[in-house]
Amino acid sequence: MAILDCFIDIGKQGTKMVVFRTTANMILKQVFLNHRLIPLLSVQQLLREAEERASAVGNEPTPKITRGHVTVSFARSGGPGGQNVNKVNTKVDMRFNVKNAYWLSDRIRERIMQMEKNRINKDGEIVISSTKTRTQTGNVDDALAKLQAIIDAASYVPPPPSEEQKKKIAKLAAIGEQKRLTSKKALSDKKASRRSRDNWD
Repeated sequence: MAILDCFIDIGKQGTKMVVFRTTANMILKQVFLNHRLIPLLSVQQLLREAEERASAVGNEPTPKITRGHVTVSFARSGGPGGQNVNKVNTKVDMRFNVKNAYWLSDRIRERIMQMEKNRINKDGEIVISSTKTRTQTGNVDDALAKLQAIIDAASYVPPPPSEEQKKKIAKLAAIGEQKRLTSKKALSDKKASRRSRDNWD
């Protein structure tokens, strides 16, 4: 599970939570939805991973997509726009196979597949359509720009937490650990008290 960044979130009742955004985002999101606390040692490990990831890929150049990376087909553009736009095949349907895009790093491919999972078809393709301009060239450029924006978003790696952020996170994690232990002890005492009453009866 790779850590991308972390931040402090204030819950509806003012409860502070350390939230981590990861390549397995739903796992940690579910943890917090269930009001479960991440142990202090796990928080420290997550922070180390965030620093290592930022250091490893921070200088990685953002890949650029080209016409050679996609499959393009043309069709007539419907709707208003004059005689030319409705008679000439200016609409662009561009297919980008994320699954087989080995010119991208594994990290970026995995991020795209996670971010765009609702748009990727069964063949592992993202299909982008464009009718923005009245020319094939203009619409090809527009579709490529849309795909590039997806790659840019997937390539972004936030900087690691600052020393101040790490101190805040560690403090909150320590408080959370103490609350967890207190809650565990209270539950244990409650069970012991219940057993004692049962024996008295």
